[in-house]
Amino acid sequence: MTLFAAEMRKIWRPLPILILLAVGALWAFVGIMPAYQAFTETERSVGFTALDLTSERRLINRYGPLTDQTTIERMKADIPRLERQATRDIQAHPAEAKTLGITDFTGYERWYDSIADGTFYPTDAPNTPVAGRTSTGARTAESAAIDAARRAKDPTAHMTEEQQRAMNEADRVITRDSEALQDLYGISLIIGSFPITQADAQRNLTNSVEMLRSTADTDKPVTPLQRQSAHDYQAETANGWGGETAGGCAAMDATGEGCNPEDASLGSQSYRVPGTMPGAVTGRLARYAAEPGRSSYIQYSIVEDTWAYAFTVAAFAVIASAALTVPVMVRDRGRRMTQLQWASRSGRAGQRVRVTAVAVSSLIIGVGSLAAFGVPLAVMLRDFLTVPVLNLNSNASIAGISFEMPFGVPIVPWAYWTFGQYLAIIGATIVALTLAVTMLGAWLCRSTRSIIRMLLVMVPLLALVLLPARIIYFPNMFLMGNWLTNRLTVPGLEAWLPLAALLLAALAWAVSLRRLRQRELLR
Repeated sequence: MTLFAAEMRKIWRPLPILILLAVGALWAFVGIMPAYQAFTETERSVGFTALDLTSERRLINRYGPLTDQTTIERMKADIPRLERQATRDIQAHPAEAKTLGITDFTGYERWYDSIADGTFYPTDAPNTPVAGRTSTGARTAESAAIDAARRAKDPTAHMTEEQQRAMNEADRVITRDSEALQDLYGISLIIGSFPITQADAQRNLTNSVEMLRSTADTDKPVTPLQRQSAHDYQAETANGWGGETAGGCAAMDATGEGCNPEDASLGSQSYRVPGTMPGAVTGRLARYAAEPGRSSYIQYSIVEDTWAYAFTVAAFAVIASAALTVPVMVRDRGRRMTQLQWASRSGRAGQRVRVTAVAVSSLIIGVGSLAAFGVPLAVMLRDFLTVPVLNLNSNASIAGISFEMPFGVPIVPWAYWTFGQYLAIIGATIVALTLAVTMLGAWLCRSTRSIIRMLLVMVPLLALVLLPARIIYFPNMFLMGNWLTNRLTVPGLEAWLPLAALLLAALAWAVSLRRLRQRELLR
């Protein structure tokens, strides 16, 4: 125990600790804070969603973390109260209301419907369009007429740019100051976006995973709809950007190629990728679809920001752990500490104790980094900790074309997790990754006697770990959209990789220490 304490004192000296704290403070300013602030930024400009952190929190607290049938009914029952409050909020902004030409929520809803491609909250919107029809129920062949009718009633079509800016600003002010309007819009997205039947859940989940796999495999169109969309884009560009596409087919085909209307409706058959998904995927999808109410309205952007935040924590923990522990072993090697210890019976355990001290110190840094940087995040997202990390695709119509438009992006995990469990799993993975990289680096530098040679080993090792981690390891972590698991379809591969590296480092050190004990003399 005395020898272990001595080794720990060599690592945890005052000057390295002060440097570690200073670097941690700097990293918190340049890395952690920007990633932390990303959670509080509005998400109104992301895709077709209009929920932000604050409005989602209100919905979770008011209606619960699940989007099952009970939740939908509670939301519908609360709509009259929210409408009355929205009317009061609109009347509190007479100038903006006059700009929009409205006096109450009914007028706002009518105005909103005139510039949007759907009603404010489609309480009876089907989740599964009939094959060959758009999500509005019209046949794809009629989409051009529908699109033209929408443009005809769009009030912005006959406005000057100045009038449009004034209208947008008035809408922004009213919506910003009215929580009721924000909640009504959030409810409209939830009611119209989430499947609440087993058949809808199975279909949308299957399409979600197939979309993730197809887009990950290649940048080229691989499904009939993707190929048709690419074809339409080229034709429309050649004709001038005039919005002549409808129903998945270009009205004016400059390329001379034919258009198959059947490819325009995005059903389960037209969204298949070549081949069959492995049983590891389909089995889990079947379990998710059996309980569609386990889904939630957590946004993809929140989970995406979590990966970015987790990487900033992991980068600091890995680099700090290696910088604090590995140089101590190199310095001891340069001072021939092992040879000196070999002269006594008790000293021969010095190398084993030194390795143990490095492992314990690395573990302390990993856990400490999570405590310093992870706890504030968990506190800020405390209302989301019971929300399931599962988000299904939804049907949407854009310019009359029926798409599987995700509510954000599909969030399909390998297992049922709440957001709190998801954060805990990522945190444990960061600790394992920190320990694995440190122990591998220490083993690779075990015979190094100079700091320069150590840097020639550690810098490439850290780059080899952190750069791919930023690009393919942390994005979609523990989800079916992860780059690695998209190809290998191995559940939990993100956890198995650092554990395998840690096991490799432990075996390497065990062999090295065993060979060291068998030597009579050390040079």
